[in-house]
Amino acid sequence: METLHLSSIFFSLELIFHLAEILNLDHSQTSHMVPKLQEWIQYYFNESSDLADSVIKSRDDKSPVECNPDFWPAVTGLIMTAQCKEARRLLGLHSKKETPAIRTLRQLLHSKPELQSSGGASVAINFSVQWEAWLKEVRNQLISGVFSTNQHCLELAELLAGDNKAEKLVYENSETWYKFLVTYVSYWKPTVESFRLGEIARKSMERFGMDSQMKAVDKILLALFESDLYQVIESLQEFAESGWASLHMTDLLYHAGLLSNVVGQDNKIAENLRTDLIIQFGTLLAANDCVWRTGLSYLDFAGSQGVGHINLILQSRGPKSAKDAEILLYEAGKRNLVKAERTICSVVSRQYLMEKRLGSALMWAIKGENHSLASSVAELVLREMAVNDEYSISDVLPDLGTSIISSGHLVFLVKYNEYLTKYHDGNRKEAVNILIDLITSGLAPPYFIPVLLKKSAQAAKEAVKEFNSTDLSNILGVLEELVVTAHINGTKDANSAVACLEGSEREIREVLAQSICQAEIAELAKM
Repeated sequence: METLHLSSIFFSLELIFHLAEILNLDHSQTSHMVPKLQEWIQYYFNESSDLADSVIKSRDDKSPVECNPDFWPAVTGLIMTAQCKEARRLLGLHSKKETPAIRTLRQLLHSKPELQSSGGASVAINFSVQWEAWLKEVRNQLISGVFSTNQHCLELAELLAGDNKAEKLVYENSETWYKFLVTYVSYWKPTVESFRLGEIARKSMERFGMDSQMKAVDKILLALFESDLYQVIESLQEFAESGWASLHMTDLLYHAGLLSNVVGQDNKIAENLRTDLIIQFGTLLAANDCVWRTGLSYLDFAGSQGVGHINLILQSRGPKSAKDAEILLYEAGKRNLVKAERTICSVVSRQYLMEKRLGSALMWAIKGENHSLASSVAELVLREMAVNDEYSISDVLPDLGTSIISSGHLVFLVKYNEYLTKYHDGNRKEAVNILIDLITSGLAPPYFIPVLLKKSAQAAKEAVKEFNSTDLSNILGVLEELVVTAHINGTKDANSAVACLEGSEREIREVLAQSICQAEIAELAKM
């Protein structure tokens, strides 16, 4: 049922937009409306063609084709929709096609003038002359009584002649008032101008008794025939609540230069109307997880207001995964929305932070250039590394680039990671130099100093020759300063640091003292 409902809406919208194209957008052919209206009705109401095909396929030798109950309805429908060649061809299958009534009707269908959809006034004048001559012939044949022997042929000849008696036949064989309208102008007003269609449309609706029971589609089609484009847009908004139809109709009229006519020749108001509808529809799509990027594409056409809405949408969408975040960043990046990019990265960073994935949190904070957040995450990483010697985020750190200058914690973290890399790669000399810089530069947070002291003692044990006595004395001085600070000031970090050294402080002192002696002996030996 839902599919049928949507199909009905789609059919109606296609019907409406096609008529709008004929009446409003195709400027070069506005003086010759009827041929285009005939094509319009033939496209959407092709039951007569299907019926004719069915009649032809069901032929057999047992009974004449006209015995098929659909034969005359098919012929009538074809003539009503101006498919006279097809109607003549079907009549040619009649078993009594050579009788005067059918033969004459076929001759009239064959000689019927056709108005070309293109061409200027001269084409319309030539057609009018030919039409009047042909119409006179039809009426003469009616007066002669040639059709009196066949009621079907008589009714169809009256239709060709535009006789008022035929209106009943047209009404009875028209599913809708607008099909009635097209048949009416085809045989009663074949050269009608567009500005007269509104009046004919209202009379057609009256014939169907629809003044008080118009459906939304009828209301829109009537507005099109009356060239009331503002009513068309307003009714489309009510008919298709999503706003797609009214927006695209407005956009077509805007690009055709007709929208200003709708709003009193004011181009600014026309642009604002179009922009408002784009924003309404774009934000509606953007609220849907399946088509939100399509919504952004619509908003791209809404100028600076559209950009503002895109910015808000991108910043408010919470990415559910790294892939979602990359898509958001792509959409922000191609529009050069730097603020949105930074917000997205910060949101993702905080999500990873909640999941205790510090390395990823740090990477996204840096990516979003959120220096305070990056510094906070870097401190958390350092605190984790201070208590867990196995913890590492080396896979993230190489991507930091120049961003490390924004935070002392980041600078220290990168330098410490560099020390670990050099040390594990066997570059002891370079590793020791970095370690000495880290421990004596003052960059190290108090809670991380015990880690550096332990690393220094271990390095001095393994490669004392890489140290000099001064560096070792400075390292020992850092240890003394840490202990004194903890006793005098009693800061939380200092106390915590000293607590971390319990059980290893004495060993560190002994290793450093012994290493200093070894270094001094080695230095004296070189003098």
